[in-house]
Amino acid sequence: MITGTKVNMRRVEERDIPTVTNWLNDPGFTGPHADFPTQITELDLAKRVLGPVNVLEWTDYVIENQNREAVGWACHYIDSLNFNWHEIAYAVLPKHRKQGYATEAAQLLIDYLFMTKDIPRIQAKTNSTNDWSIKVLENANMKREGALRKAIWVKPGKWADGLIYGITREDWAKPRLLKA
Repeated sequence: MITGTKVNMRRVEERDIPTVTNWLNDPGFTGPHADFPTQITELDLAKRVLGPVNVLEWTDYVIENQNREAVGWACHYIDSLNFNWHEIAYAVLPKHRKQGYATEAAQLLIDYLFMTKDIPRIQAKTNSTNDWSIKVLENANMKREGALRKAIWVKPGKWADGLIYGITREDWAKPRLLKA
């Protein structure tokens, strides 16, 4: 369990697989700025969550508020094996948005990864029109590093530019939420 002040993040367990699968396949969960062009099955998610650690080190979390209510999902994984680039992602259920949950989840993942792994940087990607996600990443002290032209498939089946954000170990310097 990764514990914050507004949210706690626990690894997805077998009992969470149907719920998380539904979230990830629901266009309302990703909002108007992104859509996953392929659906994930419960079996595929179960393999990712319950199987042996794969080379991408993909780890899924349920984000819970202080009332232990599931409010969203987050993950971290290796985006590029050649460079050991770690990436974070998150989504919050529509009725729980704008309460700081995504920002705290992103910061908790950043603290956790830098505290537990010998890595020089962490990155995240977002749609260039997703002002809320941009705000989340900037509030988590990540810096905009560049644009990926026509890189994100969005509703209704159009491509949008993606933005890449990153934070280096030097910029992070010390935990903002987790205790060392």
